[in-house]
Amino acid sequence: MTTEAVQEWCRADLMSYKVPREVIFIDKLPGSGVGKVLRRESVSNNTG
Repeated sequence: MTTEAVQEWCRADLMSYKVPREVIFIDKLPGSGVGKVLRRESVSNNTG
């Protein structure tokens, strides 16, 4: 899977303003002890 493939798929099914400009692939989402995804931590780790 590539960034271009994701964007092409989005262009086929979404309005143009909803197509992501950037796609970031990560290996694993950070999780809590009970298995919930820690969204704030994942954003801060992946935004330069």
